[in-house]
Amino acid sequence: MPTQQHEVLVEMFRSRPSLAAGLLTDAFGISLPAYAEARTGSSDYTDVGPNEFRGDVALVCADSAGIAVVGIVLEIQLGRDRSRQWAWPVYVSTLRARLQCPVFLMVVTPDAQVAAWCRKPIELGHPGFVLSPLVLGPDVVPAVTDLDEARALPERAVLSTLAHADGPEADRVFEALLAGLQSTDDERAKMYYDLVVAALSKTARHRLEELMTSTFKYEYQSDFARKYVAQGRDEGRTEEAVRALLLVLEARGIVVGQKTRAEITGCTDLDRLESWTRKAATAESENDLFG
Repeated sequence: MPTQQHEVLVEMFRSRPSLAAGLLTDAFGISLPAYAEARTGSSDYTDVGPNEFRGDVALVCADSAGIAVVGIVLEIQLGRDRSRQWAWPVYVSTLRARLQCPVFLMVVTPDAQVAAWCRKPIELGHPGFVLSPLVLGPDVVPAVTDLDEARALPERAVLSTLAHADGPEADRVFEALLAGLQSTDDERAKMYYDLVVAALSKTARHRLEELMTSTFKYEYQSDFARKYVAQGRDEGRTEEAVRALLLVLEARGIVVGQKTRAEITGCTDLDRLESWTRKAATAESENDLFG
């Protein structure tokens, strides 16, 4: 079952077909033939037989006459899946036969270990017939720190943030991300912001929020920023309140049952959590919390 993270990444490449072609050149040093347009194609790779092979995104670069000069099989991979080693060669060969031009396989993953697994060459059996996926992992994604580049290609700024949020250029990467988000519509900005925040470490997430409110004096010019930054702060305070309550109960030697723990950790009402914490200071058992 595809996750939200998977679907958002797929949508990024599907909505901006030139993104993958540019990364083939910038991340992998591949010189592509001159092309006039990039477009999405059918990602159904089933030709004959009962097996259905459906990939994430198929991209086509075409000349001024509309003739395909390059094809790209774009796959989002968030975990190890041995079935991909059988499916990816099918995708490449089918799209190549369909377009009758060179085709590249690009696998995108925000996880370094998954990237290492995806890079393993796929031996097809015939001598010399080996498929080596081009894997856009966090070690390959170019860091986007130029604000104009981020505004022109916010999707590249998103990928850059996923890869470099904990690196030495994090502040400049975050600044570029914010510039990129402001250059796109609110609905897409919300989607990209959610993707980034869900993937960031706690330290990186707090740093991003800090930069948005202070260092860069970021003005919340769109609804998504006002809503989502405030929501992130509330979630942070709630997490701390839950942790404080459980620590008080533990310090007082009060055994917390599974049902009570689930009610505490699932609570999002900050006032209620603080009320429980005050009661925990004098409680004799978990039942005293809810009286």
